[in-house]
Amino acid sequence: MKKHSVVDVVFSLLLLLLFVCSSFLLLVFGAKSYKTGLESESVRENTQIPLAYITTRMHQAKNASCVQLKQIDGLDVLAIDNDGYEIYIYAKNSVLYELVQEKNMNVDLDSGTKLYTIDSYEVTYESDVYSICINGVCRKVGMK
Repeated sequence: MKKHSVVDVVFSLLLLLLFVCSSFLLLVFGAKSYKTGLESESVRENTQIPLAYITTRMHQAKNASCVQLKQIDGLDVLAIDNDGYEIYIYAKNSVLYELVQEKNMNVDLDSGTKLYTIDSYEVTYESDVYSICINGVCRKVGMK
């Protein structure tokens, strides 16, 4: 009878140990999956959202002639002409800015509103297509 109870205790302890080990492994794999999801969300937030914002602003322009790429204070500035005001989108010191002001005013890029923190920003224009690259991810926007 004693022999039988020792086997029961050992079996119960082994079963408990198996449960604890499986719970630990589940937590480890869950944490890795969560970390991967956070990294992918960070990439989306730092690239896709700013690109979508700029693209939306460009499409709000009346026509293709209302969007221009200008050099102001040595920076590539995307200038969007709207009724009575202009929108300037540019990057300075690893931050994407937007400046909205009335037409024909002096452009002061230091007074823009911070939109997003970015690593790199580049805008090029060729054949009615703007290529906007943020953090190495590019999007082409056709203006006709």
